[in-house]
Amino acid sequence: MTGRINDQIVLNVIEKGLSSLGENPKNAVWVCLEKDFHFDRHNAPEKLDEFQKALERVFGFASNFLDALMKNYLSEATGEDLSKYSSFAESVTDLFKKQRAEARIEDSSKSSILSSYEKVDIITATGSMDQTEETSSH
Repeated sequence: MTGRINDQIVLNVIEKGLSSLGENPKNAVWVCLEKDFHFDRHNAPEKLDEFQKALERVFGFASNFLDALMKNYLSEATGEDLSKYSSFAESVTDLFKKQRAEARIEDSSKSSILSSYEKVDIITATGSMDQTEETSSH
């Protein structure tokens, strides 16, 4: 993965996408989403499907343009090619999944490195590998 993704990046991308409408229209959209759909903008990264459906109800087919714009902004923010994804929500979800998978692999690698360091510590403490084996056989 080229760039990292987090909730703040997602919120910034959404804000930038809605800002393309203009400041007053962007504010009007947020008021509409909060009032009519009980949607809290701060929860947008966790509820992207709901956000996308609410935008579809507000803008109809035109929501596809906002979705594509936000996907483009996300691509710029992360350095990832998102052309294979059908929606902004899908791309965010997949980027978070990839990031979690990479973190698990990294943690796994660190564990095996630590195991190697533990072996070195044992060898250093006993003076040699042979003494380690002798100690364990007694």
